[in-house]
Amino acid sequence: MKSDFKNKRKFAIRVLVALDFLAAIISWMFFWFYRQKLLPSIDPATYPQSLDFSSRDYLISFLIIPSFWIFLYYLSGTYFDLYRKSRLHELYRSIISSFIGCLLIGIVAFANDVNKFSYFFEVTSWYFIMHISVLASFRLAWLYKIKRDLLKGRVGYNTLIIGGPKKVTEVFNEVNNNSVILGNIFKGYISLSAISENDKEEYPNDLMFLGSIEKVEKIIKEQHIEEVIIALNSSSHQQLENILIKLSYSPVIIKIIPDLYDIISGFVRVRSVFVPLLISVNAELLPDWQKVCKRVLDVFASSLAILLLSPLYLLAIIRVKSSSPGPIFYRQPRIGLYGKPFFIYKFRSMYVGSEKDGPKL
Repeated sequence: MKSDFKNKRKFAIRVLVALDFLAAIISWMFFWFYRQKLLPSIDPATYPQSLDFSSRDYLISFLIIPSFWIFLYYLSGTYFDLYRKSRLHELYRSIISSFIGCLLIGIVAFANDVNKFSYFFEVTSWYFIMHISVLASFRLAWLYKIKRDLLKGRVGYNTLIIGGPKKVTEVFNEVNNNSVILGNIFKGYISLSAISENDKEEYPNDLMFLGSIEKVEKIIKEQHIEEVIIALNSSSHQQLENILIKLSYSPVIIKIIPDLYDIISGFVRVRSVFVPLLISVNAELLPDWQKVCKRVLDVFASSLAILLLSPLYLLAIIRVKSSSPGPIFYRQPRIGLYGKPFFIYKFRSMYVGSEKDGPKL
């Protein structure tokens, strides 16, 4: 189920990329005809020359322009989990991205066609209208199909509930009986402490007992859990804090039962309200588009730094290699996001085996 849903997510994103690529080509071809053929026939004094479609236009129309749009959409955070996206929010994102993209293309491509600002404003506006019309049609149709798959139960999110019998039952019934299908597939529940067979009878019969809270990380991996609902009042601060710490090592979406104080004070960051009973707690402070922009900026800045500092790095390599026998770089494991290990690399600054008997400091 996990791998099947994961493949469906990737396929949905690939299709959206292909549709965006096609929309960019179609809208640009309509605009090229308007700019190169229709305008000269309407106003030959202002735009006297009608140009034919050249090999340069093929390159621009079928590669450069659509590639630019795909990159811009990527920066805007479009190509994330489509099954959790709001169609209205995506329409708003599409309008903003299209406005920025059309303005940039207008400045680069046809700002100097005619020495009139009114011309630039007119053709840019027409390009924006053409582009957003085709783009919105393609995107809304595909997002509608994705939403239908979620509503019909063809896809869903493996969900785990943590809490006592009363709250677990309330949350389970609230989600299952909600008029809006949320796509939750309940795999079972976890108790806050060891329970007997008689205690299990107090939980919903449709929910499977998966274990205690001490095994939550193992259960999440084995059951491929994507969402965790904590069926506790947020006033139970100590219990809630302990559970959140355990869940911080797993890439799951966490939903809790908030109290009025939490919502008003902004103690938790609310990503979206799905049902009256639950809110999603977003552990990530950056929205999708900011994460993408930050990643692009990180890669660009680090690459530029490596290039500019390469003479200094070369000198360091020579000094390290000539100072003592051993490798140039030192590698050591570290713990990263969700407890995943990774390796750091740095120039070796110590003799090989200098701490074989333990740290010297």
